[in-house]
Amino acid sequence: MRLAYVSSGLGPHDLRFLSLFLSAGFEPVFVSTRDAVAAGDVPPGVRHIAADAVPLDEILRHAAVDAVVAGPVPTNGLLAARAGVRPLFLLSWGFDLLRDVRIDAAAAQAACEALRAADALVCDCDAVRDAALALGGIAADRCIGLPWGLEASLRDWAGRPAPFRAQPGWQDGFIVLCVRAWESIYRPDTVLDGFARAHAANPDLRLVLAGDGAMAPQLRARIQSLGLARAVHCPGRLSRHALMAAYAAADAYVSASEVDGTSVSLLEAMASRRAVVVSDIPGNREWVEPGRNGLLFPVGDAALLAQALLDVAALPDAVRSGWGEQGRAQVLLRADWERNAAAFTELLRRAAGGTRAGTGRTISPRS
Repeated sequence: MRLAYVSSGLGPHDLRFLSLFLSAGFEPVFVSTRDAVAAGDVPPGVRHIAADAVPLDEILRHAAVDAVVAGPVPTNGLLAARAGVRPLFLLSWGFDLLRDVRIDAAAAQAACEALRAADALVCDCDAVRDAALALGGIAADRCIGLPWGLEASLRDWAGRPAPFRAQPGWQDGFIVLCVRAWESIYRPDTVLDGFARAHAANPDLRLVLAGDGAMAPQLRARIQSLGLARAVHCPGRLSRHALMAAYAAADAYVSASEVDGTSVSLLEAMASRRAVVVSDIPGNREWVEPGRNGLLFPVGDAALLAQALLDVAALPDAVRSGWGEQGRAQVLLRADWERNAAAFTELLRRAAGGTRAGTGRTISPRS
């Protein structure tokens, strides 16, 4: 089965799907529509075509594909819909249907057109499905629930904790970890300001602010101006191994994102048995039950984030450990990548063979 995968570039999620299609025995044709992709970054066995000069419909026709998977919905989804190759599975990246269509009328119109043409929309959370249904153009029985989930190697990671725990002044501190990109959509400035307030009340708090991005200059300047250089560690972008080691060394996870579907970093933290403190947005509410496995705070509210961090740090170790176990149980129940991905590839095979796509149910169970 030859499958076209249409995306803007080659990010972590794109690599994940391409690897899945290879392991399922498909012949993936990766079509990048915007970002430059180095040949050495494309997984062996994947044919790569840059759609910078040739129309997508011509690419797909010459590639003779049996099915198309494309996302985000208003951009690449629309291009794939207009190319006319079926069956077409759309992937939402969360921000496209949860944010872009709300602030951009043209994006909303494009998403509706793409959804009308699609055989199915793959939704990583209920919030994305609800947003798609509110737009119109697609019926509920063509929305497939598929939390991206975690691979077994991440769910059961058992390596050594990251060395930042051994730094002077950090051994006995309460370490909070944030691994989101330093971009405005993820609100790292809210994380830093909330931490600064909490640290003023509890000097034992420490923050690992991993990542990089457009906000790097202002964040680094802010750390210095707040006098937090000894309390905030910025290790840059982390490899997969270093990331899991960071979860193992931390006491809690924090994210202030203003929009997310199912956040993979949230699942990683929960699988690592960490209490989580995250923004109160629909995608997070599907995973976090306040007082059971974490806490929620309003988007952009540094004061309430600070209070949540202080509350988590003040929990007895046994209670916080119980929160971590509850979070891990959620991941094991609903976010098994191998199980969910196998169901997805089977749907692709059925659709390419002429069976109607869409299940009218989520692939993985909800608790």
